[in-house]
Amino acid sequence: MADKDYSSIWLSLCELEFTQQFVTIGDVRTRIMTTGDRGKPALVFLHGTGGHWEAFSRVIGRLSEHFFCIAYDMVGNGFSSKPDYPYEIKVYVDHLIGVLDHFGVEKASLIGS
Repeated sequence: MADKDYSSIWLSLCELEFTQQFVTIGDVRTRIMTTGDRGKPALVFLHGTGGHWEAFSRVIGRLSEHFFCIAYDMVGNGFSSKPDYPYEIKVYVDHLIGVLDHFGVEKASLIGS
């Protein structure tokens, strides 16, 4: 039925059990997706500037078999809020730490693009 060349994030996510939510981290309304067992090691996905968590839709399902996966729209990107101040490295780091704190994650591996 489906064309073998057709590509969609929803084909990658259609059988994956995940949660998407909005959480306020500092002053940023942040869109966060999680999947996988919370008892497994945490793996956080960091997209490039101008991106969103769906950039990882093709790999997050497989990785969720081994990790508690946290993908989020970084400050100023995707569906997270876009406050009117410069997005310096410290802003991104503080946002990441806030996301980890929200889930009670003390240690995580990072994957980025």
